[in-house]
Amino acid sequence: MAGKKNSSLDRVLGRLDTLDSVNLANLVQRLARERGLFEEIFNTLQEGVLVITLDGEIDYANDAAHRLIGIGEDELAGQILWRLVPGLRPSLGAALEDDTAAALPVVTREFELTYPEHRTVRLYMVPFRGEGRGDARRFAVILTDVTRDKQTTAQQLEDERTSSILLLAAGVAHELGNPLNSLTSG
Repeated sequence: MAGKKNSSLDRVLGRLDTLDSVNLANLVQRLARERGLFEEIFNTLQEGVLVITLDGEIDYANDAAHRLIGIGEDELAGQILWRLVPGLRPSLGAALEDDTAAALPVVTREFELTYPEHRTVRLYMVPFRGEGRGDARRFAVILTDVTRDKQTTAQQLEDERTSSILLLAAGVAHELGNPLNSLTSG
């Protein structure tokens, strides 16, 4: 990858076959700490983060994804996203069939979930491949709960409609009042 700096970890991994057992144990501990740090970061996000295969199988899900979809931690990995959200797979057809990652960099959809509670979710899906050339294409999926935003927008539209009706009624009352005033004052 152009512009990517080699870290000390990359240098150590390049010499993996020459490491003794103590240095290998240190490397494993370091990798475990870094993995733990990334897990903590992903689990502090309010957005659900999924990594799925081309077939829709969920490889990774953070805590927010578990809450949004309503399936426990141990039960979400290995599930097929297309079964959990019926109708999503057909709407993503071109993004899943096109093998060039640059063709459709981001796919956005909104859908409604009814379990564990009724909510509207916005999905962003970005294709990626791993470091190796033979790695299968996978997708990073970001799920955002937009239920409150939708409700706020709907309430604002309703308030504007009510305000318009009241303004129209006041104008009509004023226009009706002018001729009636002239009849009674005469």
